[in-house]
Amino acid sequence: MPDIQTFLDAVRAAYLDWGYALVLVGALLENTILLGLVLPGGTIVLLGAVYAQQGAMSLPLVLLLAWIGMVLGTSCDYLLGRYGVRRLLAGTRLMAKLDPGLAKAERYLERHGPWAFLLAHFIGHTRSFLAITAGTSHLPYRRFLLYEGIAALVWNSAFVGAGFVLSENVEQLQRLLSGGGVIVVLVALVLYVGNRLLRRRRRAGAPVRSM
Repeated sequence: MPDIQTFLDAVRAAYLDWGYALVLVGALLENTILLGLVLPGGTIVLLGAVYAQQGAMSLPLVLLLAWIGMVLGTSCDYLLGRYGVRRLLAGTRLMAKLDPGLAKAERYLERHGPWAFLLAHFIGHTRSFLAITAGTSHLPYRRFLLYEGIAALVWNSAFVGAGFVLSENVEQLQRLLSGGGVIVVLVALVLYVGNRLLRRRRRAGAPVRSM
């Protein structure tokens, strides 16, 4: 059985050396339509908040880099939609999987307007579909950047802030459960990431319901 403490020490060392870059890249990858489906970028950002609470990183910098990474990621999706995702992927299995999400995002954008950007950040991977839809509908990039920038700031403030506050209880949990505390935290983290991936795959493959 691998040494859990050694693993945690290695993760901490990685964040001490590369933490800010990890947060930036993790947030970027989490918010691109393809890589975001398989990579736990949100978990990488959340760990940045945990180490910020422990004093190893700066919370304002974690928040800033998570925000920049998110905006860069959704901007990639916007450009993908603007310059022909349907044309590039026409007839492929990938396009068949993306179509239901894109159709839903189109209705979402029509119904809620600018508010759709904020709401989409609280509904899993919808933000990427919405960014692609904004590109295919030729929403001006400056307007997209304004809407997405505000939405990403609100989301990251809530997400990173929650991670910072909740991580204050990790040491108490570890003391309460002795050595098993670390294992419980890791198992919970794995289950959280696995559940998100499963829900995303089911959502991507679900049929579109008529309104």
